[in-house]
Amino acid sequence: VWLLYTFLLVAQFICLVNHEICNISFSKKLNLLFHCHGMEIKTNDELLKDATIGLKKNIKDINNEITSQSTILEIIENKAVENAHNVVKARNKFEKAIESLKSDYRNFIILFLCSVIVILFIVIF
Repeated sequence: VWLLYTFLLVAQFICLVNHEICNISFSKKLNLLFHCHGMEIKTNDELLKDATIGLKKNIKDINNEITSQSTILEIIENKAVENAHNVVKARNKFEKAIESLKSDYRNFIILFLCSVIVILFIVIF
């Protein structure tokens, strides 16, 4: 690899000395050389393009995460409101049940006292 690299440097130098215009740029030659060995040199434009694509993907992922988190928060908020309504309904039912028991207790006492009065009235007369 280094021998080929040195050869390319010498060839580039010869092109510059002879003032010949080479069709393939030096970086492209290096890329071809390294590509044969499984390596690749990226230019600044390619690096910027890859970074931009990566950033766009990250932004999309973040936006999707924000959307899903917002949806989860809305669901939690709706459940909290629903639970608050259920608590109010349960408290109202409990208060009605207590009032009903108080009414039943009063009715039982009144019925018991009336029965005692009737029994006393029968016993006395």
